[in-house]
Amino acid sequence: MVVIAPVPGSSMNEHALTINALLCVDGEGLQRFGRILRHLAVGLVDQATNVTLIGPDARIQALALGPIKSFTTVPITWPFGRRRIREAVELLASAPPTICHGLSADTYDLAAAVAEAFDADLILQVSSLSDCDAVSRRVDKRSARYIACSRPLATILEEQLRIPMENIELVRPGLMAAGSPACFSQPGRQSTILCTAPLEKDHAIGRLIEAAAVLRDRGHPLLVFLTGQGSHEFSIRALVKRLNLSSQIMIAQPLGDAAEAMKSADVFVRPCPGSTFDVDALQAMAAGMAVVIMPNVICDYFHNGKTALVCEKPSVQSLADAIGALLSDRDAARRMAAEALEYIRTHHSMSEMGQRTAALYRELALARATFPITERAEK
Repeated sequence: MVVIAPVPGSSMNEHALTINALLCVDGEGLQRFGRILRHLAVGLVDQATNVTLIGPDARIQALALGPIKSFTTVPITWPFGRRRIREAVELLASAPPTICHGLSADTYDLAAAVAEAFDADLILQVSSLSDCDAVSRRVDKRSARYIACSRPLATILEEQLRIPMENIELVRPGLMAAGSPACFSQPGRQSTILCTAPLEKDHAIGRLIEAAAVLRDRGHPLLVFLTGQGSHEFSIRALVKRLNLSSQIMIAQPLGDAAEAMKSADVFVRPCPGSTFDVDALQAMAAGMAVVIMPNVICDYFHNGKTALVCEKPSVQSLADAIGALLSDRDAARRMAAEALEYIRTHHSMSEMGQRTAALYRELALARATFPITERAEK
């Protein structure tokens, strides 16, 4: 017989209900999750969880709202890493976390160190192949619990990194879906393409510009808005000028939140293959845009011809053909956008994200609130 009893000095309800969650966030995490992070924090508060955000990026201060607290730290870099972690621990001493949740690879060490300092449970969120690589390098990777943002990532953790399946939770990021498709909703308006990718060489912005030239030559009038920023901007502007596309391609100021631009654009394009959770593409689906994407090995929400058009190969011709298909058949584009909206409602709801994450927190809290005293078999 196994006898379960509360931890001495505390009641089971106190331990089950008092959950102080620390979300460790860096610039990469903010870039990767965007507004989803705010939805998660609010959803956790709704699930009776105390939420604190900590990280080196000052933008986390904007996420502090009511009961959601935030602390900005000095970047944890060599040779001052241990000192910076001690400083972070001191910041949190007044309200020690019971859960330390690292949202991307560069926050794992901080989350693990704080968890050790306060004897808290450690959760590592995995949303890219680089996160998987970081997990593979951890000596104590079996001591943590993992949140995978997609089924392919959960499979990598289990099958390649040998993480026990019971230590992996699949929690798909959640967004609010628009009421109806936004793409081509105004007859007679010039078709508008939005690309939020950074203006860097490895993001293949040149591929989109060359595809726009192909579409122009095919007789498709369109406007392309590039809202990213990066070191490749000068050469991108030079390519636009060389292809005589200055009146059709606009390099706009970077957006803090792409949601507003998505309300007035028709087609969202990601011109390079990916291995990271793509929040902007998911957000475009949730806004009711038609999405054209290159293959992404970890995103399971791109279903070719249903929720998005997935180019067969990363080439100018393939990209131009996919965009051209949407421009030529607007009704089909709107049907695809409508199916994407339904997919978001079913698989990427904000409430489901908050509930599943909070359920994992409670599971860990309950495990600490009870422990076996004796185990006796009657003979």
